[in-house]
Amino acid sequence: MMNTGQIRHYGRASCPGLTCVRLAETPVASRNARSVYWPETQLPPAGRLNGRRHCLTARGRVKTVPSDLDANPAAAIELCRAAHARLAARVQYITGEQVRSPSRLPGWTVAHVLTHLARNADGHVRRLEGALRGEDVPRYPGGPAQRSGEIDEGVRRSAVDIVADLNTAQRRLELVWDRSAAAGWPHPELRGDDHWPTSASPVRRLREAEVHHVDLGLGYEPSDWPEDYVAWELPVLLATVPDRVHRTDDVRDLVAWLSGRRAVPAAIELDPW
Repeated sequence: MMNTGQIRHYGRASCPGLTCVRLAETPVASRNARSVYWPETQLPPAGRLNGRRHCLTARGRVKTVPSDLDANPAAAIELCRAAHARLAARVQYITGEQVRSPSRLPGWTVAHVLTHLARNADGHVRRLEGALRGEDVPRYPGGPAQRSGEIDEGVRRSAVDIVADLNTAQRRLELVWDRSAAAGWPHPELRGDDHWPTSASPVRRLREAEVHHVDLGLGYEPSDWPEDYVAWELPVLLATVPDRVHRTDDVRDLVAWLSGRRAVPAAIELDPW
């Protein structure tokens, strides 16, 4: 067992029950952040591992501290630029047949998903540009009808036009993020129809890009999701579970599994997210 009482502490409140440390660039045992063990006689010096904060459990195991991407828009922008680039590369040479094929979303083709991603980027631009002017502008001023209408209209285009539109929309959003960051993300109180400040736009867009990239069904899978995105998303989604599970047996199975008293439940009925 490690003598955790000698380890430098920081941010314990962000990691309940764990001893938090800054790890060296080169761990003693392994470079895998999920399986590093430090010898009892050698405490880790101050530093970071792979640029991320980590925690040591009572058994000396290193765990990644979830990134607060809501409060760190710069980190979220970096992740989202990479997500945009992966998406653009995936669909760069998509064919007309592929774009008309079914996606993994019921009733939507690949064209629907790509058009939605482009219009979602435009919605973020609309709201952020409004905030830069000091105006409260929703992402979709026309509400759900506007959102659906724009998608239905956009799917009629050719594959080349759909991909070009997506790339243009993503680049336009990244430029508006640069302007918003330079201005200090002004007017956080202007939220349109959303429940999050403008500085949370990058991580909300990151979710759209990562989840819908999987929905395309073109080879990108949840196993490809970046660790930092998953670390942010997990507690967010877990917080929705109590309101989405209604069968008593399902609730019981979840509690038994989460408390280590039962194997992973075979099937849980969840309301749509």
